[in-house]
Amino acid sequence: MEDFDIIIVGAGPAGSCLARLAAGLPGLRIALLDARALDSAYTGTGRIKSCGGLMAPDAQKALARMDMALPSRLLVTPQLFAVRTLDLPSGLERNYQRFYLNLDREAFDRWLFASVGDSVRKFSSVMVKKLHRERDGYGVLCEDGTHLYCRFIVGADGANSVVRRKLFSQLRPTCYISIQERFALESRKPHFATFFDPEITDYYAWGLPKGQEYLLGAAIPATAGAGKTFLRFKEKIRPFGYNLREPLSRESTLILRPDGPPASGVLPDGRACLLGEAGGYISPSSAEGFSYAFRTAMLLYRSLRLAGEDRSSDAYFRNVCRWQDHLLRPLRLELWGKCLKRQILYRPFLRRLVMRSGLRHLRCLES
Repeated sequence: MEDFDIIIVGAGPAGSCLARLAAGLPGLRIALLDARALDSAYTGTGRIKSCGGLMAPDAQKALARMDMALPSRLLVTPQLFAVRTLDLPSGLERNYQRFYLNLDREAFDRWLFASVGDSVRKFSSVMVKKLHRERDGYGVLCEDGTHLYCRFIVGADGANSVVRRKLFSQLRPTCYISIQERFALESRKPHFATFFDPEITDYYAWGLPKGQEYLLGAAIPATAGAGKTFLRFKEKIRPFGYNLREPLSRESTLILRPDGPPASGVLPDGRACLLGEAGGYISPSSAEGFSYAFRTAMLLYRSLRLAGEDRSSDAYFRNVCRWQDHLLRPLRLELWGKCLKRQILYRPFLRRLVMRSGLRHLRCLES
């Protein structure tokens, strides 16, 4: 059994960024675990995350604060600057300016994982099976038999977080199923699209081009029949020009949607913490998660620095959790504001009122 001060479960945007930042702190032995084979180039096979891979300005700002620059190989064509918004029941259509970066999500995660310094022990293709209290920390048993010990464990493992399920059983966030299919890109002009239809979902549905493919997805309430609901969604968008043929592939995953400010994602005994979507930090209006992953990771890094210089003491990680709980308050307030925005955006009458007003509508020139 290998001993560490910190084990980070999940090497997505939150976990990899925390590991990269914390690697420079003296006196901490850190391990980073992920179930995916992130130490190799993606070959087009295996399970991938159902995610559009658009990086919003808030996430770009967070990367800038971490002094990180994206290599061009992570960007995919086209880079577009407006989103086509469709209210399916009414037929209303509007265009709104947006400044997203169109990323190859799998390549992005692998780049983040590779950016973590060699002082961090990285475990790829390792799935956590059990967590149990052991001495003054936690034992982590993986499916391949790997057995690790840590004083402090970080759950950065997304909506279906094993750390949250095992150690934060009181947190039961609202879950949706994100279903996404990939199609050969049609000859029509490529564009981003957002779809609204309460018969399909009270959340978010999207379409966007990725190189030679078009991605179509929807976050559907996690109930029986989600697959049939997605089929109805594809039928309902056909009259709007989406004559999509057989999908090249399909992926699905859980996605969270906060009903209010997230509850505390730290344990009172100072032995565990949740980051990013695992802790409920994801926009309830747009499902944007990159910025919250980066910012919660940066705040935990700041907490690790503020907790004191004696990182071997019993009180150190209790101080870390106290600082983290304090520093997260502005993000909780921000998410409360997003929940208010959700009440407008996802109520059909209010949404149609805004769309009919033409407020911030981008009028495109006719060809």
